[in-house]
Amino acid sequence: MTEPSSQPSTDLRSENASDRSSEIASTPPRMLLPLALAAAVGLAAAHFLLTPPLVALAQGQLQAAAGAWFFAPATLAALAFLVGQVQPGQARATPALRPHHIPLFAALVAPLTLGVMSLTNTPARFRPVTWLSESATLGLMLGLGLALAALFWQGAVQQHLFKTLPLQLRALVVAMLSLMPPAAFLMHPQTSEALRDGLLPELLASTLVLAALHEAGLSHRLVALNAIVLGVGIGVLNHALLI
Repeated sequence: MTEPSSQPSTDLRSENASDRSSEIASTPPRMLLPLALAAAVGLAAAHFLLTPPLVALAQGQLQAAAGAWFFAPATLAALAFLVGQVQPGQARATPALRPHHIPLFAALVAPLTLGVMSLTNTPARFRPVTWLSESATLGLMLGLGLALAALFWQGAVQQHLFKTLPLQLRALVVAMLSLMPPAAFLMHPQTSEALRDGLLPELLASTLVLAALHEAGLSHRLVALNAIVLGVGIGVLNHALLI
């Protein structure tokens, strides 16, 4: 006489364990809100102790510029994966847009934003032959920095916090928090008024766009990709300020 199989109970236990692990993964850490506030304020304060990266880049100090600029985004990306439990393919469970509208929104918002920026930006024409390498360097710095930071601000903070706020207000709050660290570089005494006046509105527009893309229903991976597009575009528009 054969003994009854224990496979169904084993499967049930594994399913329950899987459900519990997914529930734990979807639950934001209690420390996420103070961590977000500390990251915004603390990294902004730390930036006042560093040489602004755009100032260092204008002086030809590429390594100093990259080190200062990527310090905060790399820290935020590490926090996103280690504390925020970010999954790059994840998106909002309740997106603001209908599914068939999301791809069109994702394809148009960043280029249209850059187009609007170009209307108020002096075209960088008749510049030295090095303009392409300089704008590419600046653009990749800005884009990768925005993308790494977006993993934390959109992937962890906006995904889990401020759920009781209207989506427009939630996007605005997260955009302002994410703007604080890079804005500190622009408010630094060593930063010229031209850089501050030129880049601060464009960085604000970029953080607002990234927050809106998240609310629309894009995955964290696609939000980061749009951040790179925005950063490269801003670099091309503003490289003339650095030569």
